[in-house]
Amino acid sequence: MRKGIFGSILVMTMASWLFTSCSKPDEGYIEQNVDAGDLFTTITQNPALRENKNGEAFAWNACNGADLFVKGFKAWHDTSWLNNAVKYYRFLLDNMKAAPDGYKGLIGRNFRNKLWSNEQVSDALAINPMLEFSELVLGDPELSATYGNEAKEYVAFAKKHVIEKWDDRGLWHEEGAYGDYIFGNDFIDPDKPAEWVIDTTGIHSGMSQKFNIANKLGVTSLRLYRITGDEFYRDKAEKLFYRMKSNFQYFDDHYVWHYWVPFYEGDVLFDKNDLIHWTAVHPFRAGYQASEVKQIVEAYHTGLVFSETDIQRIIHTNLEVMWNQDTVHPVFINSNGAMPDTTGMAGFLKGHKTGNRLRNMGTLWTALVDFDARARQLYEKQIENPDNNKAKIRRAYYYNVIRQEEPDFKRKYTREVKVKNVPLGNSSEITVATVIPYIIAEGENSCIVTKSNTTGPLDIALYTADGKERLKTIYAGDILGGIDGHKGFRMIKWDGTDPDNTEKYRGDYLIRWKLGDGYRDYAIKIVESKN
Repeated sequence: MRKGIFGSILVMTMASWLFTSCSKPDEGYIEQNVDAGDLFTTITQNPALRENKNGEAFAWNACNGADLFVKGFKAWHDTSWLNNAVKYYRFLLDNMKAAPDGYKGLIGRNFRNKLWSNEQVSDALAINPMLEFSELVLGDPELSATYGNEAKEYVAFAKKHVIEKWDDRGLWHEEGAYGDYIFGNDFIDPDKPAEWVIDTTGIHSGMSQKFNIANKLGVTSLRLYRITGDEFYRDKAEKLFYRMKSNFQYFDDHYVWHYWVPFYEGDVLFDKNDLIHWTAVHPFRAGYQASEVKQIVEAYHTGLVFSETDIQRIIHTNLEVMWNQDTVHPVFINSNGAMPDTTGMAGFLKGHKTGNRLRNMGTLWTALVDFDARARQLYEKQIENPDNNKAKIRRAYYYNVIRQEEPDFKRKYTREVKVKNVPLGNSSEITVATVIPYIIAEGENSCIVTKSNTTGPLDIALYTADGKERLKTIYAGDILGGIDGHKGFRMIKWDGTDPDNTEKYRGDYLIRWKLGDGYRDYAIKIVESKN
């Protein structure tokens, strides 16, 4: 049975702690140097909104800095930040339109079709700051007396017009313990807004979401869970982050993960030995992984999926693999070890207005300041000369709130922890190793997808769930490697049965890939066919 919407005493206690924990300023405390009304004006009168009046483009521009009202309040305890937050959220909600099915969203232009749409990322960009506000307010009786009605409105909106909406549209997809959102094919002709237009011709038609977007919706569920105590939202967030963690590549004591990894049958173009979308660490936008780490950290603080060891390995990726160890002139390379260069930047920027200064240029993963003193040192250098109001607020939030406590691995939001472990490996060469679907009905084909950055003999075998016993060879042959996002694949179909027809498999197993001196593991389950 689900708990009542405001029935979680723990959530209220923790939110109240968040409000009071920064009340003892240290010598680095920054006095208020920004007016909350100025931030409201800066965001809502952004010149970019003149050209991007609706849809996904509006969401990206109108929500840039959306988290700063709550951060301003936490930094200075001035309720003008909350007053302006309410005005700003009303500005966003007033731009919501109803789709043909009655659900609301930031409907309009998008980046994948000439028709209008309601994109999942737009919902998350708009609602997540509202839920941050709601968690703060509903966890404090004094704030709730003033702002409680608005906070409840935002929670109700998120439940119905975000989570319920995408469920009802059939665009939430589960595979056992994993979950992801799927791009829809429902569009809207602005001249006929009451009708859906189905278009399956786009390159993203039916594709699973990229991690940075899926995780934004994961944060929506994390916050709804913390506010409501409803396990429904916890389960959804867990499935999203567990699916991501299952695709981590582990070697040399650090993690690497791709911008996008195939999730279900609709992502795989088996006959072409390719995927519906390229898969790699993004070479042009280091900010994507930085945002994903921020989302991972929020899941960690909520007690879901990730362990302290996981966070330590992510720290190792950013501060041992990517950083040049120079605190005066810090430089970061890509998390996959690729060095910054100019190759491909002109072509990329011709079609995109934003990108890194160099191809494969990395960045500091700023969410790690919760845990690591070196990350704090680098972040302090990064923010030491703020040149705009948004930067000033972020700097004050860091000094007045985050730096009030020493870095450690204490979880902020819960003492209840549910870590989800996955088998990993030690290969730096095998960059994708997954099975779709990973729950194999005996006699029904699954697709074992391998991507390697090097060429060589590949061995794929079935192992016991503990990885100790090799049971059967599934594939033995070569793989032609490649670093391009559409190259380097070896795909095979396997139906969960013994190729020699001597054994019968049921239950939990591992698929193990071996290439050179390295290996990767992926957990699967074989079940009886329903046919």
